[in-house]
Amino acid sequence: MKYVLHGDGKSVRTLTVDDFDTRSPSRGSGESRQLASRDLSDDGVTVALHFNELEVYPGQIERESLQQLMRVVPEFRRDLTVAVGTIFTHSGLTGLPKPIDVAAALLAGPPKVWSTHSVDGLGVLLANLEVAYTLVRGVRRGQLDDLHQALLDESESYLGAVEVNLRRPMQQHIYGANPRYRVVGADLRLLYSAREYYGERGDWDYRPHDLLDEWEEEEIFKSVSWEEDEEQSAIDLREADEEVSGWFGVMEAGEA
Repeated sequence: MKYVLHGDGKSVRTLTVDDFDTRSPSRGSGESRQLASRDLSDDGVTVALHFNELEVYPGQIERESLQQLMRVVPEFRRDLTVAVGTIFTHSGLTGLPKPIDVAAALLAGPPKVWSTHSVDGLGVLLANLEVAYTLVRGVRRGQLDDLHQALLDESESYLGAVEVNLRRPMQQHIYGANPRYRVVGADLRLLYSAREYYGERGDWDYRPHDLLDEWEEEEIFKSVSWEEDEEQSAIDLREADEEVSGWFGVMEAGEA
């Protein structure tokens, strides 16, 4: 009933009472809804870890996420990528869907996703906080509960998590950040693409090398190195070709 009163009503026909189930308390939302608890499947999944952006300093959420991933995920299972982003649904912004509708689109309806939030709890978070996230690809479903608990124990800014299924349009829109880190075994690789390497002008190496030095000083990983995100580089090069073709088209039209 609360959703019917405060949402836009467009998704009501696709929702059920089970979508608003509330269980044991968890920090932030005050509710927990763990649908795939203790599923020991070997399938890799993607999970978004939510943090209160107003309580963290730059780089904190990726450090806290990576530290707990190193604890929870066995070394021989580690081939993970991590992206970082922000969910822009705060009530102070205009022209965006209502936070409760975003929460319903992320969590409710088929296919079911694992989450520590209920629709109502996540809606409250999105309405009242600036929510940042780390998006982890490749973690096992059976490790999600342990990862959630480890972050609850160690992070004051952690708010909860949700499994990301990109077949849901809202999840694809919200969690569209490109991966920035890759963890392979005991090693950390900082990801970069062609645009970041060559810059907008096509000259030389714009990668933030001080970031590599910072991670080496953390002594969390056996080694820290650069790795090209070949998929993103292919996208960068295709976009650059289109930009150049468009520029030449404008020049030719001007000459004519």
